[in-house]
Amino acid sequence: MSLDEHLPFELISKIFIHCIPRHGRVSPDPQLAPLLLLQICRRWRTIALATPWLWNSIFLEFFRGSGSTALPILFGDEPAPSIHPIASLVELWFSRCEGFPLSITLLAQEVGLDLPYGLIEVIQSRYSRWKRLELSLARKFLGDLLSVEGRFPFLQSLAIGDSNGETLDFEIKRDVYRKSPALEVLRMRNSYIDPLFRSVMAGGPKPHTVELSRISFGVDHVTDLFTLLPDLRHLTLRVNHPPSAVSGERTLSNTRLETLVVEGTVDFLSYISAPALKNLGVTVWNEIEARTVVSFVSRSGCALQGLSMRNATMSHKTWSMLLPVAQTVFTLDLHNTSFGKHILFPRHQTPTHLRNLSIVTRASFVGYDEVFRILDAHETASLARVYIRILKHLNWGGNTIDVPAPTPEVLGRFRQFRTRGLAITLETPDFRWPVDATNEVEPDFNIFQPEEPMPFSVW
Repeated sequence: MSLDEHLPFELISKIFIHCIPRHGRVSPDPQLAPLLLLQICRRWRTIALATPWLWNSIFLEFFRGSGSTALPILFGDEPAPSIHPIASLVELWFSRCEGFPLSITLLAQEVGLDLPYGLIEVIQSRYSRWKRLELSLARKFLGDLLSVEGRFPFLQSLAIGDSNGETLDFEIKRDVYRKSPALEVLRMRNSYIDPLFRSVMAGGPKPHTVELSRISFGVDHVTDLFTLLPDLRHLTLRVNHPPSAVSGERTLSNTRLETLVVEGTVDFLSYISAPALKNLGVTVWNEIEARTVVSFVSRSGCALQGLSMRNATMSHKTWSMLLPVAQTVFTLDLHNTSFGKHILFPRHQTPTHLRNLSIVTRASFVGYDEVFRILDAHETASLARVYIRILKHLNWGGNTIDVPAPTPEVLGRFRQFRTRGLAITLETPDFRWPVDATNEVEPDFNIFQPEEPMPFSVW
C-alpha cells in the first residue's frame, strides 16, 4: 500500500495546491500540475478534479500553430465540440470550480492572430466571477471581451494592453472600471490620462496599485493621480519624454506611496517626494540622472528597502554616486544588465544590508565566468540569495542567439557558493538550476513584458 493511501483526501488536496504556481496563472500543460496530477493514478485524478483551487486560474498564450492536448487528459475522450477545442477546454476547466472567483490571463503577441472561436463567449459567460483579468490582445478582441453588461463584484486586478502597441483611450475600459467596486490593481498599457480618464477615476473605485504608460507625463498628470487615488500605494509609470515645464518651485508630496517604478526618464522625480517610499525602480544612464535619484530620495527622507535598476551598465563613478540610496536596501534588482560591464558597486562600497540580488539580462552573454566574477566581488556576510535569469536576444542581423547551457564545471562552482550559504538560482530559456528552485524563487509574471519578472516580485 502506497503512503498516499494513508493520507486523508483534504491533506492530499492541499499538497496538490502547492504544485501550481505561487502567483496563479496555471497553464493547461500536460507536463505540469494540475493536468500532470490527473495522469498518476485513479485516486489522484479523483482528488485533483474535486479540488476547485486547481482550476480557478488559467493562462493561455496564443501563437500561430498553437493548440492544446489537454482536453483528453482532463475529461477522457475528446468530444467533437461546436466551438474551438481550446474554448471547449476553458469551459470544462472552469466547470471544476463553479462558484469560485477566476483568474484569466490571455496573451496574443503576433500581429493579425485570431483568437479561437467561441473563447470570448466562454470567458464572458463568467464575467461575474472575474477576480484577476489580464489581457494583451489586439484592440478588436479587447473591445469584444470587455463589452459585457453587468457588474464585476469580484474583480480586484485588471491589466489591459494592445498587443500591437496601439494607444488605447479609456473608453474601451470605462464600463469594466466603473462596475468593479473591489478593484485594487489597475495596469494599462499605452493609455492616455485624458478628461475621460479623470472623470471615470473620480466616480469609480480607488485602486492602490496603478501602472500607466505614455509618451510623456506632465507633473499635472501625476498630480491628478495623487488627487484622484488617495490610497495609492504602488505606482509604475513608463515615460519616454521629460515632463512638461513646471511653473514655480512646486513639489508634490505623497505620504502613502510605498513603491514607485519609473521606466524611462527620471526627470519628473525632481518635482515630487514620497516619505513613506520603500521600493524604487528607475533607469539611470549617467551621473546627471544619478544625482536626480539621490536628490529625490534625500528630499523624501525615506529609507529604501528595495532598489530596481534597468539598463544598469554604468561606470563605477555613477554607481558610487548611488551608494547613499542603496545603503539601506535589502533587495537589489538589475534588469537588462550586460555582463562584463560595471554592473555593481565597487567592492569596498557594497551596500552593507544587501540580502537579495536579482540579475535579469537580455544583453550579449559573454560566459559564466562573468557571473562568478560578480559573485566573488560582492559576496558579503549579508548577501543570502541570488537570482540570475539570462534571456535570448537578437543580434544586429536579427538572429536569435541562444544561451549556452552551463557545463558540469560551472554547476560545480555554483554548488560551492550554495555550500557557503548563498542560495543561487539560475534560469535560462531552456534550463533551471537547481531543479527544485521554485521553492526558493518564483517571480511574478509581467503580461506586458513576458520575459521579465515584475519589479520586486522575485522573492
